[in-house]
Amino acid sequence: MNDGIKVLFGEEREGGGFDRAFSVIINIVIVALALVILMHVVIEPVDIIGSSMENGIHDGETVVINKLCFSPDRGDVVVIDKGDTRIIKRVIAVGGDKIGFVRNGEEVELYLDRGDGFVKQSEPYIKEKMSGDNRNNALIFSEMTLADDLDDMINGKKYFTVEKGYFIALGDNRNVSRDSRYYGAFANSAVVGIEFAKFKGGFWEGFFDFFYRGGTAANNDHNA
Repeated sequence: MNDGIKVLFGEEREGGGFDRAFSVIINIVIVALALVILMHVVIEPVDIIGSSMENGIHDGETVVINKLCFSPDRGDVVVIDKGDTRIIKRVIAVGGDKIGFVRNGEEVELYLDRGDGFVKQSEPYIKEKMSGDNRNNALIFSEMTLADDLDDMINGKKYFTVEKGYFIALGDNRNVSRDSRYYGAFANSAVVGIEFAKFKGGFWEGFFDFFYRGGTAANNDHNA
């Protein structure tokens, strides 16, 4: 071993110091490689633009997603790759489910049949009830025509059956979100990842800025 390197790490002054320093360097390299793998294979930070997922996720926040997602489930908040952009929405229905919308005055209520009959969804996470004149969501007013009541939805077959391998995803802020009501069902393969953490500023923003910057998910979608 080069004597100059040994002196640099202090072996000649502290017997064994070089070995300890070398071990520390190796450990740092291993940790760094593990972080790189974690940041690029397992997780990804995604910057949020827009308000379509309020009140759960706000404009300017960063969502960390688990990219090892192969089959989204109801309630999951997922980042979806649409090809030209990414959007972030909540999974409402999965393959085999039936979903329908019923007008209740000026509002619209969501019904879901998971195989045991249609049940109205309470949806405590949404910002406000969906308006019946939300023209941004064209699919409701075409393929999934709004029903006047539950009987009208069932007997008139005014509901949508989700194919296997697909899912329906909606924004929590229904009146500004462009989602499955506009785009239709999404393929499971379009899921980039599932949200498992979020933050805005502070230590974690600096941490992820240092190691990795993910793609941006435009979650408002009036303009996406």
